[in-house]
Amino acid sequence: MAKFWTYRYGEDEIMVKNTWFDGCELYINGQMTDKSNGLFEGKLQGKLKNGEEIKATLGGGMTIKCALFVDGKLLNPT
Repeated sequence: MAKFWTYRYGEDEIMVKNTWFDGCELYINGQMTDKSNGLFEGKLQGKLKNGEEIKATLGGGMTIKCALFVDGKLLNPT
């Protein structure tokens, strides 16, 4: 079962998708920009049009959690 986290940053929509056994994916404005095949944890990276760097970290035990950073600033899901 897939789990999604969606973030709004200015005019950009950032989505992180965890597909459990297939790994996790990072989407920026609907376009996949990174994919990790990690089973229980993943690290994803990307860049916005304005050059700001995105880093997402997924992990956890019974529940997978996502932390998303834009230029080092932690964002909260929308």
